[in-house]
Amino acid sequence: MFLPILLADDSRLRRKMSSHRASLESERAKPGARDALNRKMGDAAEYYKQATFTFSPEISYIPEKPRLKPEEAKFAYWGFCYVMPGREKEFEALFKKIVELCKSKKLTIQFNTFSGGIGTDASLYFYTEFGRTAGDYFMTAEKTDKILGQDITDIWNKVMSLMRKYEIKMGSVRSDLSYAPAAKAK
Repeated sequence: MFLPILLADDSRLRRKMSSHRASLESERAKPGARDALNRKMGDAAEYYKQATFTFSPEISYIPEKPRLKPEEAKFAYWGFCYVMPGREKEFEALFKKIVELCKSKKLTIQFNTFSGGIGTDASLYFYTEFGRTAGDYFMTAEKTDKILGQDITDIWNKVMSLMRKYEIKMGSVRSDLSYAPAAKAK
C-alpha cells in the first residue's frame, strides 16, 4: 500500500510531483502510450484512487525520545477507522485519552493519526505505527498493552463502538518511495 502525503508548505515536493505529472502527461500524449502502460501493469492494479489526508497532531502521540529512528522503521501498521457519521468528536476525544494515557506512562512508541478529506469515505481516520520488523512491532505492541493495562482496553472498546468499519493494513516501508523531511531544529 502506498500512501503519499503532501505537506502543503513543502514546495520542493510539489515541484517534484509537478515534474512527474508533466512527464506522465507527455507520455500519455504519445499514441498508444496509455495502452502500453496498461499492458506493463497487467493485472497488478485493480483500481487507482487519489485522496487527501490531514495530519492530526492533537490525536497523535509523538514522544520526545521515540523508540525508533525514522530510518529504523521498516514495518508499517495502518489502522483505518471508518467512524459513524456524527460521532467524530467522540472518536477524537477518545483518541486524545489514548494520547494522554501514553504520555502518563512515558511510552516511547509513536502513532500518527490522519483524518480523511477529499476522495475518502466520510469520517475516515487512520493511524500509523512502525516497527523494525513485523515481529518487533507485535512484540512491542504486546508489551505496550501490558503497560497500559485495562485502561487501554476500556478506551479501545469505546473507540470500536463508534466505528462502522475497521480495517488493518500492514506492509514494508519503502524508503526509496517515501518522503521524510529532516526534523526541524528546536
